[in-house]
Amino acid sequence: MDRRDFLRGLAATGMLAGVAMRASTSPSDIDPRVIKVSAFDYDGVRLYDSRWNDQYLHAREFYFNVSNDDILHGFRAKAGLRAPGKPLGGWCDEDSSTVFGQWLSGMSRMYRATGDQAMRDKAAYLLGEFSKTVGLDGNCRMDVYPYEKLVCGLVDMYEYAGEKDAMPLLERVTDGQLEGRLGSLGQGLVRAARLEAVGERRFFAGAGRSIPPEGGGTRDVQARELGSDAR
Repeated sequence: MDRRDFLRGLAATGMLAGVAMRASTSPSDIDPRVIKVSAFDYDGVRLYDSRWNDQYLHAREFYFNVSNDDILHGFRAKAGLRAPGKPLGGWCDEDSSTVFGQWLSGMSRMYRATGDQAMRDKAAYLLGEFSKTVGLDGNCRMDVYPYEKLVCGLVDMYEYAGEKDAMPLLERVTDGQLEGRLGSLGQGLVRAARLEAVGERRFFAGAGRSIPPEGGGTRDVQARELGSDAR
């Protein structure tokens, strides 16, 4: 069950606490007459001339014009590949892993909301070039925080930008993380890399996303647990 369905469930019951919801709950289980709020999912709103549109365009121009080679520099260097460009500096002095997944996520959502093909092409290029730096064993050289952001970015690239290569890469880097590179996760990261089939939808708990399987139908359950605490 994703966050949208959970919020719909809260609206249906009128309760903010003590709501027991099963993971198999689907929107069809909720009476549509009581649904007051639903998500536009980034494709139901358009910005016209306004301060909000100006703010969006400013952000769009800034991120679109960050050099691709600079974003990829650290990843390529660590992988022993030719690494043109220069480090971004600050938190991204070694590589851009701290923000990379968030940038993929933001760019794919921009495309979904505006149809900005150039932004989608930039995100797709970054994704493709980044994938070349991931080892055959799935080692993406990331700790917990950047890996979690990468999960969200790859899921959004699949869901909002239609990049089918994002899901195989996600499974590959998750396999790499499961080899123990993340160390002790504690109680704070539970089911961060759990991939399971739920009815007609494939749900990735680590990113809070429901993704329809290609061609419809159901998929076998694949439960990937990180650390001994994950249940």
